[in-house]
Amino acid sequence: MLRIATIIIKHMSHMAYFNLLARWQILRYGKFSQEKRYQYMSNWGQKVLASAGIKVDYKGKFPDQPGIVVANHVGFLDIPMLLHICPLSFVLKAELKRWPILGTASRLSSYIFIKRDQPNSREYAAQQIAKKVLEEKERVLVFPSGTTGLAGTKPWRQGCFKIAQREGLPIYPVRLTFDPPESATFVGNDLFFPKLIQLLRSPPRYVGVEVFPAEKISDAAADCARIQSLCEGTV
Repeated sequence: MLRIATIIIKHMSHMAYFNLLARWQILRYGKFSQEKRYQYMSNWGQKVLASAGIKVDYKGKFPDQPGIVVANHVGFLDIPMLLHICPLSFVLKAELKRWPILGTASRLSSYIFIKRDQPNSREYAAQQIAKKVLEEKERVLVFPSGTTGLAGTKPWRQGCFKIAQREGLPIYPVRLTFDPPESATFVGNDLFFPKLIQLLRSPPRYVGVEVFPAEKISDAAADCARIQSLCEGTV
């Protein structure tokens, strides 16, 4: 338990340091630079994985061009696994703004927050994703499932695929693999800290990230279903 408590305290401290760094950058330069943000988030992803004793098998490579990254969403290891190899912006639930430390960090990191209960939330997200990719030249990560879960739990939402088709944006499919699959899930009524302790005590035997070639979307509905099967490993 002492090791687990030490790991949690270290990461809370790391996020607190990020908050201070970001605020100092804003005070001095008027903004938190994209380069500093990318550097920090990559280091953070690496530290999270290393402290949990997790080695990731990476296959494929993200193109240098901006676009929309889609992946299956399993649990809270997904984001550090991806950030370690590729700078990304995210679409996040607005509730995360209220989380201690993490909420402040995410606000300062230029992420896209949406309120799912508002009627115009999807259109707002679509506009912000297009802006991030077309104007700010970023890669935006979207979990089309809308929540965490195992393969085949629910069909993916087509929103980001419709954006990609309308704006001519590339989609970068990514498959996240854990063995056993249940070892890294965060679903249903799972509580954060008990699940985190379980993960640190019994990490997955295998963790993999596979990046597939970029996709051009011509039929949002059909391409969404096909790419979901690809990312979830059901083809």
